[in-house]
Amino acid sequence: MAASYLLFQGFQDYGLLVLRVVIGFALVVHGYPKIGSRRASVIDNMRSRGIPGPVTLLVGYFQFIGGILLIIGAATQIVGLLVALEAIGSIYLYARVLGNRYMYGYERDIAYFAIGLALFFLGAGAISVDHYLIPLL
Repeated sequence: MAASYLLFQGFQDYGLLVLRVVIGFALVVHGYPKIGSRRASVIDNMRSRGIPGPVTLLVGYFQFIGGILLIIGAATQIVGLLVALEAIGSIYLYARVLGNRYMYGYERDIAYFAIGLALFFLGAGAISVDHYLIPLL
């Protein structure tokens, strides 16, 4: 067994906490402009790219509320799956609709996809609301 494994054994919950808080904060930061004071300009920008206004609002509310849920560790597996699905939609938008043939512009969404799937499969860990609400975890 590797020495590094033995040294950090038992810290998985802290790793999941860091993952949740970082992706949750990023989602809140990306969601707020879509639903906050800059909503009209963001919706106009997305309309110019072919995204209807209601879709932009729906994504904004999901990002904002889902980000908060991830930070506190509530409904983590559900939100993680939704993050992965949203990332697929965003990658499709960049790659197909906007015509970006290279990874530039959607590499962040690839990371969101991977993190969303990881949280879906691994759950929130012990340092979370989920751990206390769902005692089977």
